[in-house]
Amino acid sequence: MRDKVFISHRSVDKDVADMLLDFFTATGIPQDVVFCSSLPGNDVKCKISEEIKQAILSSAVNIVILSNEYYNSVYCLNEAGVVWFIDTPAIVIAMPEITPNNMHGFLNDEYKLRYLDNDNDISAIYDQIADSFSVVAPTATKLTYAISKLKTRYDNFLKTRNNTKMGANVQEKIKYDEITTDDERVVLYYLLSNNVRKVSDKDVEKWLLENEIYNINIANAFDLLSAVGWGIITAEENALIFEIEISHFRSLSKTSTEITNLLQEAMIRHCRLSKDWFIAMWDTSQFDESDMLFISYTRDENVFSYGSRWKAELEVESIKNWQAKNSIESPLPNDYEKCLNKFIENSFVYASSWTSHGNPREYALHKSIKEFFFSSDFPYANELETVKVRYYFELPF
Repeated sequence: MRDKVFISHRSVDKDVADMLLDFFTATGIPQDVVFCSSLPGNDVKCKISEEIKQAILSSAVNIVILSNEYYNSVYCLNEAGVVWFIDTPAIVIAMPEITPNNMHGFLNDEYKLRYLDNDNDISAIYDQIADSFSVVAPTATKLTYAISKLKTRYDNFLKTRNNTKMGANVQEKIKYDEITTDDERVVLYYLLSNNVRKVSDKDVEKWLLENEIYNINIANAFDLLSAVGWGIITAEENALIFEIEISHFRSLSKTSTEITNLLQEAMIRHCRLSKDWFIAMWDTSQFDESDMLFISYTRDENVFSYGSRWKAELEVESIKNWQAKNSIESPLPNDYEKCLNKFIENSFVYASSWTSHGNPREYALHKSIKEFFFSSDFPYANELETVKVRYYFELPF
């Protein structure tokens, strides 16, 4: 039975969640229907706790309070993945730094943002919650007062908010206001983090792939940075080379701690770790038994890459050998392409080898999911073994 309102938030924004709880109770929404738990600060969990997972799955409405800190938390992103997957209404409340232009990950600009300094948005939040629980509407005076009180509390909170991401070195933000796109910011982050002044598009492309960073146009970054006088572009051996002007590099390097934090935000906005996506899919039952057997095969045989096209036949033979060794008879050999396609579609793997015609013939696991699969504390090992047992067969001797 869906009888809860679940509020997903980062612990630093717990005061905002508390304001919402007070607003709901003041407008006739029972306090006991709201599930709100402050999440761990920087803990990185492998699996959403059972209590929180069940609260999300049994909720009538999910509320997410988005902030820079929320996006920087793997735990919060796991929750966001579950909210994204389930067919339950979601109310997305944004802190001031979040706009439709910088939303990313599971909760992107497909969602309507609500702000707590806007009367219409607060009214819309109330209406959706009240409709879900058939609440008797308060008087107009009472509702108006509750909205005004929420806005005042929120305004006071913003005045004292310790948001180091937003407030870090405002003068430096102004100084580097020529940099207006995430393409440029991510390339500059690469230069600073690697302490180099000269880089090829191939090097950046490889780095983006290894770090699971998506939707960055390297050529556009080189072009924009050179257009504002930050460096020059040259061509060498089928590669574009960008060389940052020395005075800009020195200036950036002297303030690397502050500037790197600002540039890193852009990188985080475009980073989607395959491990986090896998956990969200698992926690919402997106894998069938063939998928689980495919994962078991991967773990048991230390498989880091998978064959495609003509190499798929070799992979299927390897799966058959694994099944024979483990006394398993399952549909996995026939379902291999389906399982591999699911890994491709969800960016668990990337093309690592190509035919002479430029078609992928092999796919390798991304770094984060590879480390996750082969860690000693992989959290789903027992579930995988249970599936394997269902396909055991007795040898006749």
